[in-house]
Amino acid sequence: MVIVVQEMLDRFKSSSGVLAVILTDLDGAILYTASDMDIATRQSNLGMIRIAMGRTLDNLSECA
Repeated sequence: MVIVVQEMLDRFKSSSGVLAVILTDLDGAILYTASDMDIATRQSNLGMIRIAMGRTLDNLSECA
């Protein structure tokens, strides 16, 4: 299950406009992180990010 979640988050991270993905538990402890913050950009497509996030959340809810 952990590998499946990590693969989904990596896929989300590779979406256009996504610079970082951080997954925390309810207390805020970091469970997973992936970042390309060394590639800073001011161009973000929030619509594409919302679509990718929606897909990722759907996939995660199917695994639960």
